[in-house]
Amino acid sequence: MNVPNQCRVRSGRLASDESFGNNGVFYIPIGISGKYYTVVASDGMGWEHVSVSLPSRALTWEEMCKIK
Repeated sequence: MNVPNQCRVRSGRLASDESFGNNGVFYIPIGISGKYYTVVASDGMGWEHVSVSLPSRALTWEEMCKIK
């Protein structure tokens, strides 16, 4: 897994930094709209997990593929 550290949440209760490795919350921009995907990524015990959400609807398959 390769996380986008430039999009990592670095302040507040969901904050993390590079010392957390691939674990953390990331706000991934959606084009130039000012909106973003909220991505929670973690790895450990041989597993990688990514959870992606938008505030108002479920993601489309195409959006999930883009995040992947």
